[in-house]
Amino acid sequence: MLYMRVMFFFKYVLLIIVLCMPIFGHLDTLPIRISDESRLAINAYEMLKNKNYLVTHFEGKPDKSRSSNLLNNIIHMKSLVLAKRG
Repeated sequence: MLYMRVMFFFKYVLLIIVLCMPIFGHLDTLPIRISDESRLAINAYEMLKNKNYLVTHFEGKPDKSRSSNLLNNIIHMKSLVLAKRG
């Protein structure tokens, strides 16, 4: 009887560990996928870092893949406001 309880408990503990591993196993990495939204966020961050608010930058070089930078300027101004508050 005790053996059955231990095996029952062990089975569910093992299931919880297996299910939690994909969720909590990679918390030390933060991958940024290069899509439109993340590229705009990186552009806004580099505008803030370089103090160059008119030319968007990506990886330290001027970003020529984007023709309009109005959205980048809006994201950058929003990050300035949030940075001053925090």
